[in-house]
Amino acid sequence: MVIDAKTEVKMSKISKTPKLPNLQIGRIGEYSVAAELEKRGYTTTLTMNNTNYIDILGFNDDGKQIMVQVKTTMNPTWALDIKKIPSKMLKKIVFVFVKIKSDFTKEYHIVKGQNVQLGIENYKVSTWSDKNNRYLDKWNNL
Repeated sequence: MVIDAKTEVKMSKISKTPKLPNLQIGRIGEYSVAAELEKRGYTTTLTMNNTNYIDILGFNDDGKQIMVQVKTTMNPTWALDIKKIPSKMLKKIVFVFVKIKSDFTKEYHIVKGQNVQLGIENYKVSTWSDKNNRYLDKWNNL
């Protein structure tokens, strides 16, 4: 798959979807969530891996502050090791789970930290999913 004249993305032989390095997939998710937050009136800054559990800080004109953890995947479920996040932090952060589709469109699943445990499918392998798309485009959960 060729994105532009300079960029060629390798395709997965099994699923026929683009195969990108995990770091690149994560960056795509973080920047796209920051853009979505900016469209919704937040001024954002990315922490660039310098803050545990927080990828984006956002502030709006009303003085509301949000702390966002972004998880991005091109797979059916997201990797999430919930045991590493202190319960105090879970109450303060919002998770935005980003699914990048093969055509590079994105789905956003927005979950308050205290509710994220409801989507844990398997604590042994730490995967999260949004069955029935309960949190799809729920930006009011910020």
